[in-house]
Amino acid sequence: MIERDWVQKNNNVPHFAQVIKNVDPNEGVEITMNCNADAFRWIIDFVKIKTAADEELEDVQYLVGAMKERETEEVKLKMESNLIDKLDEITNSNCLNIMVTAYFL
Repeated sequence: MIERDWVQKNNNVPHFAQVIKNVDPNEGVEITMNCNADAFRWIIDFVKIKTAADEELEDVQYLVGAMKERETEEVKLKMESNLIDKLDEITNSNCLNIMVTAYFL
């Protein structure tokens, strides 16, 4: 399950954001797609690493001077490390499923 607010906040999954943009917030949305579930979860987790860092960077904007620069650099380094760790999960057996699912999204 994916949270509607997360999808719509920064158009994180454009295909889904377009589908749900006109649906009343009190209504549930069900989107059916045919893809590898593990690949889909991997892609969403990958995107969430970036969006979590973006949210942290928004919080850092309220800091000033050297503290802001240090915190910004730490957030970016953590994000890069997490993205690299996530990419290390790609194997010969799951690469095609991830690529095809990413193309669909």
